[in-house]
Amino acid sequence: FFRFIEFGYCIYMLMGIGFMALIYYAFIRETGNAFPRKPAIEGESAAGNSAIRQTHLPTIILYIFEILILLFTAFLHTALNPGDMPIIFLILLIILPMLIFDQIWRVYLMILFVSAVYLIPARFILSAGTYGPILIYVLMDDVISLTWSGIMINARTVSLQTNGISETYASHDGLTGILNRRGGDALITSCITNGVPGAFIIFDIDNFKHINDTYGHQRGDEILKAVASCLSSSFRKEDIVTRMGGDEFLVYAIRMVDRKFVESKLADVENNLHTIVIDAQNG
Repeated sequence: FFRFIEFGYCIYMLMGIGFMALIYYAFIRETGNAFPRKPAIEGESAAGNSAIRQTHLPTIILYIFEILILLFTAFLHTALNPGDMPIIFLILLIILPMLIFDQIWRVYLMILFVSAVYLIPARFILSAGTYGPILIYVLMDDVISLTWSGIMINARTVSLQTNGISETYASHDGLTGILNRRGGDALITSCITNGVPGAFIIFDIDNFKHINDTYGHQRGDEILKAVASCLSSSFRKEDIVTRMGGDEFLVYAIRMVDRKFVESKLADVENNLHTIVIDAQNG
């Protein structure tokens, strides 16, 4: 009867863990594939910290839920079947940690903590002949759990990094390295939607077709990269510098709303742009 209760409890808890894991990974997938952003609004750093805390909340809940399941399973076995091998506990100790996506040392710490909480009371309850085999099996189980948890965390990390790289390539211009039209539009739209004011500035290169025809497309590409670099260094990190396509560039200068200041900034940018040399041989 007690074995039936223990088995039914574990099946019920596994179903609950599975449901929580689905919600957890849906959340991780949503946040992991979010469009890469850079701080564009004053005070966004605090909001970012809040978002990080929210991102960690499902992981903390999963930790607590899994630890409670493992400890209760260990308690049931120690109280009801102290002389038998804790098969269900050993199986759960391998499966449950693999569901967590977190820093690997924290997962390792949870595994070792649960094992210690089970083994220390068992040492005083069980006889030496019974405790010895159980100790060996739990330690072997820890090694298996630690290994597979590390493999799973590494695989998920690589997957998220790959997705992040793909998103970066999708939102940035391959030639100049600054935001492309898609990336710039997304950030500017976000600023406007959230009521963040700024100066909307458009740049283009005069007679760029003539530069390509006269000096070649390779030199034209070098000019585009030089202009992009000049604009990026002339404006602040929070400003949105975008290559719209061809020789057209767009800058959304966050909270730069004073006209005289904008005109002064444009004069400085113009001076910087004039330092770009088109024909190095003839100056």
